[in-house]
Amino acid sequence: MWSSSLFQPSFSTPMAVRVPVSALWPQSELLCIQMENEMARQMDNMRRSADLMNQLQHIGCSGKKEKKEESEGGSYSYKYQEFRRELELPEDVNPEEMSCLLNNGQLRIEAPRMALPSVPERVVPIKSDNSGCINENENLSVL
Repeated sequence: MWSSSLFQPSFSTPMAVRVPVSALWPQSELLCIQMENEMARQMDNMRRSADLMNQLQHIGCSGKKEKKEESEGGSYSYKYQEFRRELELPEDVNPEEMSCLLNNGQLRIEAPRMALPSVPERVVPIKSDNSGCINENENLSVL
């Protein structure tokens, strides 16, 4: 039978050495608090990046495809494809009127631009250099 004195160093007295169990392993409370703090930091970063994406008018597109096949011989194949693409929209795009169409594996995104403010027409006179192409009596203008 094993004796506790068998595992003690020879230079120590045969006293019972009591080491708290918590000294052998990290304290679970501290570890959980550290994990919670790290997760909270990551969530804050995600919120900031989502806010930034909203401010910069980004559009994100993602998709995934899974294909599983099993043959009669017992072999098995699994194929997984995933993509993610982010685009920055021009400032003058109206995000409310955007449309997307997926046809034969091609994604078409249409984002009409906002209407420009109407500018009143004005007459711009054209000066002649007297080269003979335009008579001095003719009055040309650009609308």
